[in-house]
Amino acid sequence: MSLNVTPAVSPSTGPTILRLQRFGFHHQTALIELTFNISLDPTRAQNPANYILQGVGRHGRFFAISAAIYDPIGHTVTLVPADRLLALRASYRLTVIGTGPLGVTDSTGALLDGLNNNKPGSNYVKVFSQHHLSGPSRIFTLPTTLADLRECQAFSARLPLPSMPCVDTVTRPRPPPDPRRSWLFRTFHRLGSALPTRGNPERHGNEIFRNGW
Repeated sequence: MSLNVTPAVSPSTGPTILRLQRFGFHHQTALIELTFNISLDPTRAQNPANYILQGVGRHGRFFAISAAIYDPIGHTVTLVPADRLLALRASYRLTVIGTGPLGVTDSTGALLDGLNNNKPGSNYVKVFSQHHLSGPSRIFTLPTTLADLRECQAFSARLPLPSMPCVDTVTRPRPPPDPRRSWLFRTFHRLGSALPTRGNPERHGNEIFRNGW
């Protein structure tokens, strides 16, 4: 007589968030990347309603999330705020919904363990600032190598947003700046317009710019 023993399967304690990183500064599109410990339900992970972004302060405003992109290989979710230019020196509070029927879950359906207490079904709340900046953004950047350009284009193609292309400065470099748009030209142009002269004052300003005094 043989006795077959089936090992007990412990229920999942729910996914946890290992780290939060911010990418993008100045005029680059801000990206917020969350790294999870296990695989997620893609539908829930990519639901922008599961992420609440708010500025920290007396009158902290809310920022809508335009897209949430899930990477099943790295277990990451990249958030793209609708207001793409987040001030670098400001602080923000991100809440990831881990409760309710539509909250973030793992691939088995266990809700998020936002409190990291081995109990599924809690929100993750994190305040981040410039100290969480991990590098430049992958969209709306000026890549300097072909590899960076390809990565930027591949990432932008996954965004469900219009008019968010990468600026191709690798295969199609930008033309040199027009010297007539420089501050020096504008200064001499105004000076030439103010001087008593015959003919076209703009032409006189151009001559000063080219020939000097």
